[in-house]
Parts: sequence; C-alpha cells; structure tokens
Amino acid sequence: MNPESPSYSTLRTVSVLATLATSAACGLLAFWLSGSWLAGATGALIWLGFPVVGAFGPTDRSDMPTLALAFAGLLVAYRYRRSRVGLGMAALLMVLSFFYKQQFVAAPVAVLLSLASEKKWRQLPGLPRSPAAAASWRSASSSSSSFVARTFCCISSLTM
Repeated sequence: MNPESPSYSTLRTVSVLATLATSAACGLLAFWLSGSWLAGATGALIWLGFPVVGAFGPTDRSDMPTLALAFAGLLVAYRYRRSRVGLGMAALLMVLSFFYKQQFVAAPVAVLLSLASEKKWRQLPGLPRSPAAAASWRSASSSSSSFVARTFCCISSLTM
C-alpha cells in the first residue's frame, strides 16, 4: 500500500458487498411478508434502484455496512421474535451496527417498540432474570461507561 496514494479498494469492496447483502435482505423480507418470489426479487431491485444507494454503495463510507448490520438485526428480530436467543442475536447485530456508526438507531428502537406493543418485555434479552444478572445490571447502570456495560450485560444475560 502506497501511503502517498492510498487505495480504498478494500473499503469499497466491503461497502459493495454490504449493499448487495442489504438488497438480499430486502428481498428476503418482501418474500417473508408476501410469500412471492416475484415480490422478493422486486424488493431487492427496488433497493438497488434508490439514488442514495447508487451514490453511497460503491464508496468507502461506513453507511452501507452499518445499514446491512442494522437491517440484518431487524430481520433476525422479525423472524425469531418469540425466541430469546433470536432476539439476543438481533441485539448483537444492532449493537455492532451502532458501534460501526452511531446514527443508525432506528432498527433497535423499532424492535423495542414492537416488543412493547405486544407486551413481551420478558423476551427482551437485557432484562435481569437472576440475582447475579440483576446485580450486574445495577453495577453497569452506575458505571461511567454505562452504554458499553449495559450492552455487555444484555448480551451476556442470554446465557444466565
């Protein structure tokens, strides 16, 4: 790699792959909702047809990988909304997307609102289920890096 004229081909490749993965996820969601392969293909192609996707897809920006992680988390939460492990995997994907770029918070908020509207608070992966988990939640809430600590507690509470 030449420091005087850097190549961004690796970052562009990651962005293009994330764009294609998000397109496939759009198609998968359209198929799940309609049961039609035609709707799935149309959903994927419509995603690729957006001008913003064409502008940011092949660049070295972090938008498309972040969107791919957040949308994958949304799909996992939709598909496995009755499973604690599925919701935990969705939370992990969404937390990864949040650490990648902090502006993408719509997917986690949508999942939380969906679970709240269905009154399925017990399935939220971050709520304490045991005395040890409750103690770690309280200590995480009072620490200075509480977001990172709560995130760790949310993910680790799946195993308790």
